[in-house]
Amino acid sequence: MASLKKQYEQIEKERGDILKEINELKKNEVIKRFYELQNKNIKLASEQITLYKKLKVKEYDSCNHIWVNTLHDYDSCEGRSDDYYGCIKCGLDQRVFEISSRLRSIDYLTLEQQVMYEYMYGRYVTYKGINTYIECDLDLARNFYTKLKEENKNINDEQVIDLLKNNLKLVKKK
Repeated sequence: MASLKKQYEQIEKERGDILKEINELKKNEVIKRFYELQNKNIKLASEQITLYKKLKVKEYDSCNHIWVNTLHDYDSCEGRSDDYYGCIKCGLDQRVFEISSRLRSIDYLTLEQQVMYEYMYGRYVTYKGINTYIECDLDLARNFYTKLKEENKNINDEQVIDLLKNNLKLVKKK
């Protein structure tokens, strides 16, 4: 017990000395400026995250989704299957539910995934837009969509879907 108490007191003394030195350093103008900038940066980062979340929600709300099936999950223990869909236009992806359940927390999701999760949780967003029933990789389909839109400004969603279906058939034949 005495040795633990001695260790504790030693650490307490060392920390006290460090805090005194930190307070002395804070009197230095360069270090003061560093702390001011650090605090401002933290505040701006927080504001940026808040705005990012609002921008993504507006993007998801205004998107006339084109849904593709991104994952078919079958649970043999429970005998149920789930289909997860993603939008090739805005990137909204229902797989965040499967990922968060695997990780057992939304805290481990990326910021973008957390925004998606929070946006879709409690909403049934698949009614909005077009469900193509196409099974494919979401990133591949999104890249295809982006490239088509860049090259053909006047192409409509139905034409994109037809071209995506045809190109996926060609890929599967190879």
